[in-house]
Amino acid sequence: MVTARLLFTLTLISLARFLPTGGIVWADETAQAAIDRAGEFLDKRSTGDFVLGYAHFGAKYTDHKVQHLRYVKDSNDNVLPGKFALVSRYNWEASGSGTTDIGFICDREVNVEDVVVLGTNAVLQQPFLVADATIKALGNLIIEGFKDQMTRSDVRTVQRLVDSANSEGLLEFALKIRQAVSR
Repeated sequence: MVTARLLFTLTLISLARFLPTGGIVWADETAQAAIDRAGEFLDKRSTGDFVLGYAHFGAKYTDHKVQHLRYVKDSNDNVLPGKFALVSRYNWEASGSGTTDIGFICDREVNVEDVVVLGTNAVLQQPFLVADATIKALGNLIIEGFKDQMTRSDVRTVQRLVDSANSEGLLEFALKIRQAVSR
């Protein structure tokens, strides 16, 4: 069964060629401030290392940089108002060097709503593959580590992600918690 979230994610993946903007012009300064705050959060070394731990579990983080800002479009090629994507390039080591480009779909409140892998040069260390295989074994440790910062509903949501071995979904959820704690 295709859920709305899956359809939205598949649309974003198929539109991985987001329209480059060279700088989005927003109608108000609030939106630009949101972009700046999201960039500051995503550009931190600690955030980069955290993201890479999910995307390429077991790989050594080298560095990362927010590369550019892009519009986010729906399946009808319409720009979604109040949404933007910051694309970061992650450099890592695992039996050789690798790079992975990840788009972080954000809203005006700077919430990361979705994570989309836009490209990688990985052959064996595909994004989220090793993490998915490890999640069931370590998933309850993740819940235990964050449970004091989560509601019962949050715990149920994360347990569902662990049970389905969805490391990409767990990353999205964990980023939301990190953002909330850092505010």
